[in-house]
Amino acid sequence: MRTGGGKGLRMYKKIFSNTFASREDCEMFLMVLKQQWPQMKGQLPGARLEIVHDTETPHMMQAVWTSRTARKPSR
Repeated sequence: MRTGGGKGLRMYKKIFSNTFASREDCEMFLMVLKQQWPQMKGQLPGARLEIVHDTETPHMMQAVWTSRTARKPSR
């Protein structure tokens, strides 16, 4: 998804939704993601990661990744 139309700054968003077998699996994934994010962010200056985790459905989460480029960071 591309946002910021017109002649201004263009930002790209990718939204990832995950459903896990358990709350613990979801928490483990989030922990790993938070540990790896600084390394990935260094490859894409200005990138942001927003985690959405609903307490009523603890086995589900969404990550919204926003950057100025459409390319993915390499691992």
